[in-house]
Amino acid sequence: MSLRRQLAVMLALSIIVTTAPVVNATLPPEVRKELSELQKELRGVNSLVKKNEVDQAKEIIRKADDRIKELAIA
Repeated sequence: MSLRRQLAVMLALSIIVTTAPVVNATLPPEVRKELSELQKELRGVNSLVKKNEVDQAKEIIRKADDRIKELAIA
């Protein structure tokens, strides 16, 4: 995947994770906890990309995307 696509995925995931507090009332506690953990993990992706550590950033994004799919909220 291209860097542009990775950045687009990162932005999409960031939007999902940052809007999670708005919809907390409708999500089960375990899903909210998982989203909170994903948000913490995704915070470092931007700095990894700036440091040209794109492969590590891709791996973090891929794992977050997989976990979101498992939660069936995306």
